[in-house]
Amino acid sequence: MMMSSNARSFAVFLFLVAISLCFSPLVPAIVGQSSSNWVKLVSVYDETTGQRVSNASQLLAGDTYNVTFDVNVPFSDPSAFYVVSIDPSMELYGSQFWYVLSPSYPGFNVSTFDPTHTAIRFSQVQGTLELAAVFTVPNNITYVGNEQGVVIQRPLYGVDVISVLAGTSIVGYYSPVLVSSQILQYQQLYTQDSLLLSSHKVNSLYTPAYQAVMAQAQSLYGQGLVSQAISTLELLNSSNFPPPPSPPSDALLFAGFGAAGALAVVAVVALVLFSRTRSRVSAMESAITSAANQLSSLKATLSSYDQRLAEEVDRLTKKLREAKE
Repeated sequence: MMMSSNARSFAVFLFLVAISLCFSPLVPAIVGQSSSNWVKLVSVYDETTGQRVSNASQLLAGDTYNVTFDVNVPFSDPSAFYVVSIDPSMELYGSQFWYVLSPSYPGFNVSTFDPTHTAIRFSQVQGTLELAAVFTVPNNITYVGNEQGVVIQRPLYGVDVISVLAGTSIVGYYSPVLVSSQILQYQQLYTQDSLLLSSHKVNSLYTPAYQAVMAQAQSLYGQGLVSQAISTLELLNSSNFPPPPSPPSDALLFAGFGAAGALAVVAVVALVLFSRTRSRVSAMESAITSAANQLSSLKATLSSYDQRLAEEVDRLTKKLREAKE
């Protein structure tokens, strides 16, 4: 008995879903900040795109920004100074970091002001100092490592891109999350897919698989495997969601095929991960053997339905056994 084209497409989709079932989540920690803040943002302008930034809580690696802000000094101390700084990891754009937009502020001394330094000092006089800081976020600031050619990157939290220090206390700060273009792409894709689920635009038969793919993509993202997380979410497009097979018994049959396929993919990914660390070899071999045996049994069942799909399973089984050797 041959499978219908819809049923075959559904089976292929289940095998694709299995790709993402191998990782556990690792959520990055967010660093807290003091509740006191002398800094009030006025505007953030992206010089690279030529646009005003609507979400100033996040800056993009590689872009240049013009950040205008007020420093609201609540009281005067004639013998004290405060220091306004840009994080040293930020890069100079043009000839200077700083521009004083309120030169009449009493605590500003033009003779000691050096706008090329990352830190500038002012006398602590009650009132409002308005400044603009221009800088470039380093392109690789979100990179935290490279494993055998695989880039590991994460959003960078807790960086006081701009800070105000009075004595030994940080009294003001601007601490956006720093992200790469890939991280931003992942966030946009994840939000888009979440909206599809919440608006019930995904067929209810596919909802569990859809949620599983999203959960595993989030796991990859949490481990810093952003490119792989994007690839996982890209499985969730309309072409991978054919009309569900009919009758319903077909759906149960192909769910079983998908489970066996998942075992095979788990074994393949285990091989890659374990080979990097050269440990847990026996566990890896056991996983591969188990998956290969499952697929061998599956092939016999599949041959009664679709010979071509049975041949594909046989090819995957052979690859697993070769990987073990």
